[in-house]
Amino acid sequence: MNHKFGFGFWASVGILFIFLAISIVSCFWTPHDPMKVAISNVLMEPSSEYLLGTDSLGRDILSRLMLGSRISISFGILAAFLTMTLGLILGVASGYFGGWVDYGIQSVVYLFQGIPGYAFMIAITGILEPSMFSLTLAVVITSWTSFAQMIRGEVLAVKSKPYVKSVIVLGATPFYCIRHYIMPTVIPLALTLLMMRISTTILLVASLSFIGLGIQPPLADWGIMVQEGMTYYRTFPRLVYIPGIAIILFCGCLNYIGERLRGYYL
Repeated sequence: MNHKFGFGFWASVGILFIFLAISIVSCFWTPHDPMKVAISNVLMEPSSEYLLGTDSLGRDILSRLMLGSRISISFGILAAFLTMTLGLILGVASGYFGGWVDYGIQSVVYLFQGIPGYAFMIAITGILEPSMFSLTLAVVITSWTSFAQMIRGEVLAVKSKPYVKSVIVLGATPFYCIRHYIMPTVIPLALTLLMMRISTTILLVASLSFIGLGIQPPLADWGIMVQEGMTYYRTFPRLVYIPGIAIILFCGCLNYIGERLRGYYL
């Protein structure tokens, strides 16, 4: 075992792999149809047939949890990757080229940072019809600025190194410098930020789904499962606890891994 990261790091990695495996398996198999309503099976206790019981419409909670894992994780990865890509491109351009390019990009960054992110997300998803596209657009628009600023700072630090200055003086093109000197240093930071952004995205989407502006029924993500279970919180708390624990466990492991990687690489 690599003792540079410790047991907690590798335990978190193992938990993430379990979640990823569950989400992949759910593409091909679930114990029951996660969207099939069965009134005769409403709010059943856990049993050999329904390992986690059923919800208020008689749907298998385990199957819906597996479906929710696939939707929440895949959307979190996609939206966070798009956010990282946009922030990486603009951050590198801002830090490397400077001048009016830096001024223009930073002006846009300050503009977006002056708008409350969560309120802006609600506004975007409220104006547009709730859908995967509007949700992705809302997440990317409200999240890229922190990526861009951190990448810009790292690029400025690398660009000030004597060996990079020497290469620029010798006539190396911007593409060459960015590819061979900037990106190898910036990528570890970007990947570390990506890990933490995935967890933040999942939490944001779960909160939007909870208030009805995220993933729409009959599809299920963890936020919808929590929202649907709130009606029966006092009598059947497992309807809230099960997806809530999944959110906390997955996002907590991602944040822990991200923090350890940031401490190691930065």
